[in-house]
Amino acid sequence: MSRFFLLAIISLCVATVGRAEVDARPNILIILADDLGYEALGCYGGLTYETPELDTMAADGLRFAYAYTSPVCTPTRVSMHTSLYTFEHGHTGVLPVHNGTSEFVDFNAMPTFAQLLQADGYQTSTTGKWQLATLTEHPNHIANAGFDSWCVWQIWDGSAKTERFWDPYLNRDGVVMTGIEDRFGPDVLVDYVKVRMATATADGEPFMIVHNEMLPHSPLVNTPAGGGASLANMVNYMDFLVGELLDEVEALGIRENTYVIFIGDNGTDTGAVRETTDGEVTDGKRDLSDGGTHVPFIVWGPSSVPVGVSNDLIDITDVFPTVCSLAGVAIPETIEYRGTSFVPQLEGRPGMPRKWVHQGINSVQSLFNGQFRLNSNGKLYDARNLPAEPEVITPTPESEEAREELQKVFDFLQGNLSIPSGETGGSNGQVIDNDDSLQVTVVGEWKNSSASSGFIGSDYIHDLNAGQGTKSVTFAYTAAETGEHTIDLYWSALSNRASNAPVSVITPAGTTEFTVNQRLDGGQWNELTTVQLNAGDSLQVRIHNTDANGYVIADAVRITAAGEVPPDLTALYEWRAFNFENAALEDSGQELGVWGDAADPDGDGYSNLLEYALGGDPFQSAPLGLLDFSFADGVPSFRLIQRTGSDWLSIAAEYSPTLGDDWSPVQTLLTRSDARPLNRSYSEVTYTFTAGGPVPNPVFFRVNAELVE
Repeated sequence: MSRFFLLAIISLCVATVGRAEVDARPNILIILADDLGYEALGCYGGLTYETPELDTMAADGLRFAYAYTSPVCTPTRVSMHTSLYTFEHGHTGVLPVHNGTSEFVDFNAMPTFAQLLQADGYQTSTTGKWQLATLTEHPNHIANAGFDSWCVWQIWDGSAKTERFWDPYLNRDGVVMTGIEDRFGPDVLVDYVKVRMATATADGEPFMIVHNEMLPHSPLVNTPAGGGASLANMVNYMDFLVGELLDEVEALGIRENTYVIFIGDNGTDTGAVRETTDGEVTDGKRDLSDGGTHVPFIVWGPSSVPVGVSNDLIDITDVFPTVCSLAGVAIPETIEYRGTSFVPQLEGRPGMPRKWVHQGINSVQSLFNGQFRLNSNGKLYDARNLPAEPEVITPTPESEEAREELQKVFDFLQGNLSIPSGETGGSNGQVIDNDDSLQVTVVGEWKNSSASSGFIGSDYIHDLNAGQGTKSVTFAYTAAETGEHTIDLYWSALSNRASNAPVSVITPAGTTEFTVNQRLDGGQWNELTTVQLNAGDSLQVRIHNTDANGYVIADAVRITAAGEVPPDLTALYEWRAFNFENAALEDSGQELGVWGDAADPDGDGYSNLLEYALGGDPFQSAPLGLLDFSFADGVPSFRLIQRTGSDWLSIAAEYSPTLGDDWSPVQTLLTRSDARPLNRSYSEVTYTFTAGGPVPNPVFFRVNAELVE
């Protein structure tokens, strides 16, 4: 057993105090504005529109300066409800509900936070634009998504698109509303939200409301405030309605127990330049850029929310785990989710800030790390002086480092993160891309096209014209060990692709022919077959166009040896691949000095294993900031962010009154009172001093990370 630890030397004079039990679950109101970029708000430096209510909300709450969504509504909203990235949930464009489509977002297959809160006793409601299913086709869709009640714009009436603003076509709990012909749709929605808040408060039950504000989306119309049909007036009226809801929270006397979260769903929809104190914003909705994805994100409510500005990166997928954490609702282990809870930041603690955020539209994805943006088409942008975001034409050491780091993230998301070989495991799959000249042989003339593969290259090749000449692309692989090897293919799907693309798998045992439908399942790994290989055997995967009925695509092949990586070690290898240079990973001689468990490459006194266990960065020579002591009602609490333990890793806190050899498990002194997941890998664990027990004075704490061999 290897053992490494962090010592937190804390001297506390502690009195034994009884702990008051508080079980008041907070209310949560999410206001999601429609087509509103960050630059539209004065509190973000915007100079073009007037937003006094939101500016006051930000001045009285916590404003996240760098929050990101996808650049159009549907992918953003699906990612918010499910905490999945666009390539996972598959809704990468606008769902054409306005055309009466039968397509819908399947919330039975992709659970929502509303479902979890509803099952835990929350009164759940939603409003406004529900562009996630056509209600004439799927009348129970909102209920299935986890909402008890709703008042939404029914975009399609069965024969045509409807109105959202004046003479609005609103569906309340399954019935189209009447008697509102002269009312402004957003006003009706705000009245509904007020009723739902008052009802839950009177019932003594917590509420969770997703208020899909329909403003300031086009068409431009005159609002009840007058002044003419302009985007500026619509933004200003939306701002007024936010103030109405905040005033209602105050009037109900529930502010101390109500979190109000204001978010934009994507960039502003206008061709006009917006002025800010930092410069001009020209991009907006539909642009996979800062102008199209950078949105306002403000949290207001209890006095425990720190007043100020956070520069942490926020992704729209973070809403799901944050809401669940605020509500004290557990997320079942069976639910896959991508977000990271920012509840610690809402309580004045560092939390686990993201290193990157993800956005997507159509076939292109984007990753932004706060300084550079890499799109899956291979284009890199310098975002260090926003709102300017020029493409990097002449690489620099900084831009190339950013490209490598972000490409690793793409590889990780697509299941292609390189894992070092060694005694405890090998590769998690070798990917051979179409432009890997060492392992790919191309016969015939193929055309190079852009796609979102995100592997060695960010493109694919196709055979120009189906059936014209015999052409092939052969991917070669040599087995490093004996056993079963699984072959996966990756392609970019369109309706003009071949539904009968021929593929040959050639091994020492012979050749096997397959046919794949490349019109379907694009942008993901598709398993072809599993073959038995001996160490040193050669494998060839040949994609050709003989008798194909459409374009044949050659992009990437992945070969994965069975049992190479123990499942519970995969996370550790992924962390190593993210944090260390490829040269260090590939050179086993650097294990002890660079990426070994006991190594300390930044010289800060914390071993790699401990920094991994506590979510730290092995090259950032700074305090981890993950140990936190606080006092609530006179009772000291000890907080620790730690990775979930497994068969090979355990994390334990210990205490000593002398700093001698008398270290004891912290559980004998403290009571574990809470464990709130931050994401699927880390939780924030809270201990409080056990009432009535003896408290050493002084007392010292340390954290052990133990690797069990």
